[in-house]
Amino acid sequence: MAAADPGYVANVIPCEQRTLVLSAFPAEADAVLAHTALDANPVVVADRRRYYLGSISGKKVIVAMTGIGLVNATNTTETAFARFTCASSIAIAAVMFSGVAGGAGRTSIGDVAIPARWTLDNGATFRGVDPGMLATAQTLSVVLDNINTLGNPVCLCRNVPVVRLNHLGRQPQLFVGGDGSSSDKNNGQAFPCIPNGGSVFAANPVVHPIAHLAIPVTFSRRRDPG
Repeated sequence: MAAADPGYVANVIPCEQRTLVLSAFPAEADAVLAHTALDANPVVVADRRRYYLGSISGKKVIVAMTGIGLVNATNTTETAFARFTCASSIAIAAVMFSGVAGGAGRTSIGDVAIPARWTLDNGATFRGVDPGMLATAQTLSVVLDNINTLGNPVCLCRNVPVVRLNHLGRQPQLFVGGDGSSSDKNNGQAFPCIPNGGSVFAANPVVHPIAHLAIPVTFSRRRDPG
């Protein structure tokens, strides 16, 4: 075995591991960004998609809005894995999706659910989530608000008073375990954004201050028929 040359120093590129946190539409992404401490240069653009670098509770994250539907979610995730590799000094260690959804069984409006497995074909097959992340979720104890409010601390209109919109009349709960389900409602096509589409159909986060930087839209604009 040849001895190593003491004069040779390997050029090792540091590789920072981050969690990719995805949400489908602006209202969901704004809620995540409201709890994100952004890096000094937070926006990375890849394939016309914005990725926001920062940390949540001290954990390094990459936050992105996918757009509605499984096709957009797949494209945004694949783009992220292609862009963030150790060659760029940042790599993706885990993926988490955060958003609103319909519920069934034991869940009610306002509850938070973290399924143990997921199906994309109406229960024909299931794929389990990461065991380590699920175990961490099982240790959580949180008190959830039962009042929906208007007024966001990251809004540009910081002096707007908080207005109560809806009182659930019950204490929301956190459920860890069980099954989650997603399905394609757009026939295998990417659901298009709508210019000035507000908190649901717009192309990028709406409320967060950095959302209005002059960067191309996240996914395709709707085309007029004909």
